[in-house]
Amino acid sequence: MLLFCFFQRAPLNIVLKHCVDAALFLPIIFGILFFLFEFFQDALLSLAVFCIVWVCDLVTVTTNRSRKPVRFLPQLLFVYLFLFHLYFFRYPLGFSSLALLTTIAFIQHSVFAAWKDMQVM
Repeated sequence: MLLFCFFQRAPLNIVLKHCVDAALFLPIIFGILFFLFEFFQDALLSLAVFCIVWVCDLVTVTTNRSRKPVRFLPQLLFVYLFLFHLYFFRYPLGFSSLALLTTIAFIQHSVFAAWKDMQVM
């Protein structure tokens, strides 16, 4: 986890620093996208999965500043995305976009629940 998520700084500064750090890894990001394009055989689905992971990382860094959600939330997001991948490869002609929307709903619920229960006291 990034070190600046534990310090009290303005959210805009954190988002800008995260975007600059992410821009330094732009060639790696393009490599990941090309891998996902070949992995999913659907450019829109692979871009959506990549954006979900990136937004979850950004939300974890900016809103969760205590140690408990920083440790708990990425593991839960991994489980949800792993279950999506299991469904996607088990049923290749299934409803992959509906499964992705369901995964997004579960991730959104876990992020809000972690923020409500562990941050707002």
